Amino acid sequence: MVASLVITVIWGLKVDVDEMLRPILERNPQIQAAQIDMVIDMQKKFILPFGILGVLFITPAAMALVALFYWLIGKALPEAEAPSYLQALSAAIVPGLVKLPHMLLIAVICLVRPIGGLTPDKVAPTSLGYFLHVDSIKLQALYYALDLFYFTEAALAFLALRYLVRIKTAGALLAVLVPMACAIGMRLLGAK
Repeated sequence: MVASLVITVIWGLKVDVDEMLRPILERNPQIQAAQIDMVIDMQKKFILPFGILGVLFITPAAMALVALFYWLIGKALPEAEAPSYLQALSAAIVPGLVKLPHMLLIAVICLVRPIGGLTPDKVAPTSLGYFLHVDSIKLQALYYALDLFYFTEAALAFLALRYLVRIKTAGALLAVLVPMACAIGMRLLGAK
């Protein structure tokens, strides 16, 4: 959370909100051209506070929900005894520590060069989307979701579920793949 908070603050201070939002707003037929500047000005004021609130409240809530999902899978498909919620919470949080170097890289890149309208997931050269650029917005979002650190986190989550939470192999795969598919799906749905 601390690393996410640091990235959010650094990125929020450096991002060009106009460059990030104008293309999205111009493609939206429900927003009139006269409203675009007003929306961008409003977003400039709120991007940093809402980003910080998101890290402080949404991130822990998401981890608690993932842990609940892991715990329920562990109850349904235990290899030995059913896991505790704290074991499931550890399996939800600890694999995310593998992303600390990635977060450090994003923070350094944001500090040393202009990032324009790039979102944090598009700053570092760790995803396929950084190297491949296509016209399809949805396909480009998928490419950015294919990140080395996220796949490493998923592999570590699988190991944590197998050996810490002691879920059967099929359950551990299900517990890792369902949240990953949901996260990628949400990124594709949100791509505009």
